[in-house]
Amino acid sequence: MNSKAVIMNEAFVYIWRDKVGPRFYIGKHKGTVDDGYVCSSKFMLPEYQERPQDFSRRILAWGSDEEMMSLEERLLTLRKEHFGVRYYNRMVSYGNFGVSGELNGSYKDGRSSNPEYGKEYYVANKDKIAAYYAANRDELSKQQREYRLKNKDEINRKWRERYHKNKQLKRKFKR
Repeated sequence: MNSKAVIMNEAFVYIWRDKVGPRFYIGKHKGTVDDGYVCSSKFMLPEYQERPQDFSRRILAWGSDEEMMSLEERLLTLRKEHFGVRYYNRMVSYGNFGVSGELNGSYKDGRSSNPEYGKEYYVANKDKIAAYYAANRDELSKQQREYRLKNKDEINRKWRERYHKNKQLKRKFKR
């Protein structure tokens, strides 16, 4: 296959159907159908992981990444009144997400983002941040304790998952 043909079929738009709902999810993926990608929806993915047998996916179109991004946006725009009800989708556009190079609105000095932003903010506001934490130390500690008590099971579950995942990664790389 020549390189132009590969670029023309580098991405696809798909629709998932949840037979139980019935609900749908429309998305775009840059990759292959069998690379294990499901979706990016934090609303649909847990449902799929819990009961994958209830979902079926259909590929709607293949093409370049830009063409598929545009198609996905058009399809979602036509259905946005059903978001959250008949569709797991919650938004139409990603803005500059996936746009690289000079087309990205954040493009500056050969980069598509500003890695110094967090550092600049902290340096400019260090005294204000320190004063806020000093003045509200007790309240912030109380909020943190309450959060941890309220979400104890979830926090423990996430730590166990992280522990087992790291344990499996260690085994994988020891071989």
